[in-house]
Amino acid sequence: MAAPESDPDGLSQIVLALQATYDPRSTNETRQSALQFLENAKKQPDAPQHGFTLANDQSREPAVRHFGLSLLEYALRYRWEDYTQEQAATLQAWVINLARDVRESDPLYFRNKVAILWVDVAKRSWAAEWSDMDELLASFWDTTDAAKQYVYRQLVLYILECLSEDVCNREDPVAMLRQEALGQALNEIIVPQSTYQRHLDKRAKSQNVRFTADGWLSRMSAFASTCCTSLAQGDQRLLSLTIKTLEALKATTTWVSLETVLETYTVDSLFAVISTGIVPAQMVIQNMILYYNISTETH
Repeated sequence: MAAPESDPDGLSQIVLALQATYDPRSTNETRQSALQFLENAKKQPDAPQHGFTLANDQSREPAVRHFGLSLLEYALRYRWEDYTQEQAATLQAWVINLARDVRESDPLYFRNKVAILWVDVAKRSWAAEWSDMDELLASFWDTTDAAKQYVYRQLVLYILECLSEDVCNREDPVAMLRQEALGQALNEIIVPQSTYQRHLDKRAKSQNVRFTADGWLSRMSAFASTCCTSLAQGDQRLLSLTIKTLEALKATTTWVSLETVLETYTVDSLFAVISTGIVPAQMVIQNMILYYNISTETH
């Protein structure tokens, strides 16, 4: 896989085609031709390098950077099996790099797309070639950089939500191919270490992917409780984070045991959120209870 800065002419052509699709003065014929060019660009061997270069260039317009993510997404979803281990590791490193460089000024759709790419990589290599994902997520969550804390936590929560949905709650075709390894790995990082060890099946073994002893369910529950003390002040950023935490908890509590939910004080945290009287947060919890009831009835 070539260096990200290779073939500047190819990059220029992609940018010009994107501009043609967004320019209201473009004729329909020009726009259709540009769209066809962009669709073909995803299938080219140099698409991943171009994708990373565009997405990583913070001076470019969000729409251009987002298309760069689409180039990486195509490579991950449709060409992963064609790559050598070294090339796959390069793709993984690019996605981690993009996650590390997200900023609050980036549009939410861009940040969410980066999280989805992270999950795409995880479904293919986590608990195999990729063993330090939990450590990376914890480093984002625990950052002392005040400018990054909000956006990093939002990113981590969305990654955990999507992983739970794809591995445990939906019949995701990619996750199903590695269902046992991914399910065990997710269980290992979500539940507290003491709970995990107590219930580890004698026939199973640890995937050795855990970084922190408390586990993400405890962390998310504690964070939701912490947010409650400040929600009444009307901080919209904090409300957004609280809702994202509840959405991640919703995706997680459908598959962990009731014992784990109680041991991590998740129920206490939900009651604390309800007691704030913040209607958007209360609505998420109501949907969570409904979702949980439906899920338990169908399993």
